[in-house]
Amino acid sequence: MMQQPADIQGLEALAQEMGSYYIDGFGHTIWSISSTLSIYLLEGQPERSEYALDELKALEERYSRIQFQELHGREDFYPLFIVRKLLPEYRRQVERVVSTRLQSDFDEMQSMVVTMLDVGALYFKSFRNLMETIHAHPEHRGYYVTVKDTKDLERKFR
Repeated sequence: MMQQPADIQGLEALAQEMGSYYIDGFGHTIWSISSTLSIYLLEGQPERSEYALDELKALEERYSRIQFQELHGREDFYPLFIVRKLLPEYRRQVERVVSTRLQSDFDEMQSMVVTMLDVGALYFKSFRNLMETIHAHPEHRGYYVTVKDTKDLERKFR
């Protein structure tokens, strides 16, 4: 359950902060890595593995910019901490799939993919619920937060 401030300005400040750490397309990036490696297993094209590793690196770089020391004890941000803990193991699994090209290693990696997507969905749902709370105020129906993807491209999150 989110720990929301009582006033609209506090809600908007929390939304801005959550938005600054939200990675637009996080789930798509994880699935893209997985799909690319699935094709790599079949075709063995080195550019497929390079693409997957580049996508993972972009995701890791975004996580490296999160100011975790400012988020301790703040429940709304707990999913970010969990993904941060999962990323090194996910990298090891991706690298193992690239080096071995074994279906069993890919299947193990897929288990991590599902876990990361589930945790990412928790953050998304909290952020979405917060935005809905803000939009429930008639004068704030058009409120949005600017979010970025792994390539730092921006979009409006309503």
